[in-house]
Amino acid sequence: MEDKSVFDFSGVPSYNWAELYYITYELDISLTSIKEAIVHHNNIIKNKRDALKEAVDKDEYLCSNESDDVKSQYYNNYYEHAEAAIDDLERILHNSTTLTIFSVVEGKVKVLCESIEKEIRSSIKIKDLKSNDNFDLYSSYLIKVFGMEQVKSAAFLESLKKYKIVRNSIAHQNSTIRANEVNLVKTLKHVKIETYVDNHILITSQQFLYDLTELVEKYISEVVSEIDQRWTKLKLLSDSEHRNS
Repeated sequence: MEDKSVFDFSGVPSYNWAELYYITYELDISLTSIKEAIVHHNNIIKNKRDALKEAVDKDEYLCSNESDDVKSQYYNNYYEHAEAAIDDLERILHNSTTLTIFSVVEGKVKVLCESIEKEIRSSIKIKDLKSNDNFDLYSSYLIKVFGMEQVKSAAFLESLKKYKIVRNSIAHQNSTIRANEVNLVKTLKHVKIETYVDNHILITSQQFLYDLTELVEKYISEVVSEIDQRWTKLKLLSDSEHRNS
């Protein structure tokens, strides 16, 4: 009998700096948990809508021969509040998950930069750099201080910044998009900008959250690869200096 391993290690990345394994492993756990939460939240909303629809379908008054205007008033009195509450719950869950995803990814990039700071002991610290955006701050540190070459991760970072406009509008602007940011947000899928209420943004599907988590995974994967490449170069330079000294 041919002996075959039940484990497939082909997709496991190989890093020269062990710290990268722990950080990517922790991120994977967090994003897996977030995806499970998205599914759970979606089921909650679906069950509530199904229950409401069943109640409406079985309502004898709404099935009667009364006029549509009277039925509409009846529906508004007895069911409109429940319908609005479900819509609002969905909005809250979408918004809170968006905030959570950004909290996780920014936290992991912060840990990456702090770990590098401890290792390279550069005179320039993260706190010495100034930026109003965490992604710009950490990207600047990785490139200018650590010397990382940002190649593939740059495109993913630019896409993440568009999603972050949505995140910032939720967290700081009561879900309102600034006029100069509207065109950027319009390029994103599964969001709607309600121009009749001061550019209020609404996440219209849980697919927005799945797209965001996938983008985070791609961005971190490339950043970690670029960090590891730079780390390897520094290690080779250090070893060479030791041999020549």
